[in-house]
Amino acid sequence: MRRYLTMILLTIFISSCGTNTQEPNLTKWEVSPLFVSGPYTMIGKEGRLGFIYSDNELSRFYPGKQQKYMWHFWGSDPQKSQAKLGKEVKVIAVSKTTGKEMELMKTKVMQSGSYYVQSEIWDNEPAFRVPSMMSLPSPGLWRLDVYIDDKLFDSVVVRVHKKA
Repeated sequence: MRRYLTMILLTIFISSCGTNTQEPNLTKWEVSPLFVSGPYTMIGKEGRLGFIYSDNELSRFYPGKQQKYMWHFWGSDPQKSQAKLGKEVKVIAVSKTTGKEMELMKTKVMQSGSYYVQSEIWDNEPAFRVPSMMSLPSPGLWRLDVYIDDKLFDSVVVRVHKKA
């Protein structure tokens, strides 16, 4: 019995040593920080992903209010390879209050049209940008899980404010 328990603990220890520290923490329910990148204020994780958002009356989330938000994606060279043309970007929203999940957006990264923008605007520019129309149905905290080709890339937590 003792040998069996030792083997289980050793297996758990070995498997935890190989975990990727870049994995998103899906249990942390704090509003993501704001940061500045080039001319924009964004919400998300600086150097990884975010969307233009300044937490003012115009850009805030309110129940049922649909708005355009421009997503920006950064990453190291292996992560930038995820941003190749034709890849699908999907955002799933999860409510902290209800656990309800809903798909906010799904699109493909394309060179033509408005889905793929790459230009020399500022230092540390994103690998790619994707516009979206997003609306969340109820007040409270929502985690926006971002997938690239069905693989979780990262998450952003936002607050949906009550209508004034």
